[in-house]
Amino acid sequence: MMMKIVALFSIRMILFLLCLVQVSECVAQSAEDAESQAYQKIYEGNILMDKGLYEPAIAAYQEATTLVPNDPKPYYYMSFLYAELGRLSEAKIFVEKALQIWPLYPEAHALLGAIYLQNQAFERAFSELNFAITQKYEQPSALNNLGGYYLLHKNNMDSAIYFFCETVRLDSAFSDAYINLSNAYLHKKAVADAMIAAQKALQLSPENPDVYFSLANAYFLDGKYEEAEKLYRKTANQDSSLIAVHYNLGRALLANEKMDESQKECDYLRGNGFIKLSELLQEEISEVRAMRLK
Repeated sequence: MMMKIVALFSIRMILFLLCLVQVSECVAQSAEDAESQAYQKIYEGNILMDKGLYEPAIAAYQEATTLVPNDPKPYYYMSFLYAELGRLSEAKIFVEKALQIWPLYPEAHALLGAIYLQNQAFERAFSELNFAITQKYEQPSALNNLGGYYLLHKNNMDSAIYFFCETVRLDSAFSDAYINLSNAYLHKKAVADAMIAAQKALQLSPENPDVYFSLANAYFLDGKYEEAEKLYRKTANQDSSLIAVHYNLGRALLANEKMDESQKECDYLRGNGFIKLSELLQEEISEVRAMRLK
């Protein structure tokens, strides 16, 4: 009787172990299926992102996170698109989730740095961007944003120019980096270099109003006021929300002895609540008017 019990127990153990193996295989297969579905969703999201369909892309990445919650990539992609949409709070949430999963994720640190830069949290931006390039230097966007940190916050044009040059060395089609490089050269009054960088940006992004604004500034500094005026007008026609262009256009008009038109730009600034710029332009107009009366 004892032998039969042992034999029965052994058979049950074998059946139990076989069952465990089958369950493990099912779990493994289920995990593989979930991973496969997740990567399909990520692929769909990437296609939608390339088409500029950001909201559907975000939805695809969101589905991927439910299938592979410990993969940082879909969280990173979601963050990137939220940042592109200007929804920085949501972008920050998802990039931080990606970094919780993979603390050394270099692209995620670069993206978080860009978000801090947009929010003018400059030192936190620098910390993230600097860490990003120590992990992986070949990140043009991180280098470009480091240049922006030195341009916007530190007023250190030499460092800004260095990082913008590094950006275009790694990515010669990065038009925004050429615009930034042009602006940094303009701060140093290196007009010829600024013009070269702006012309390169123009080749890459002929519809970008920032390119024409940068070129116009270069012409203005070079004393070519008619060319500057034309490009300021073109910039304003493309994007009237660029308030600085109205101030600069007013100055170019004044230099071209078109005082009445310059006054209109001054009034436009005042009417839209940009009192300080309006006062600065009005002061220049008044000086020219006083000189004419002498």
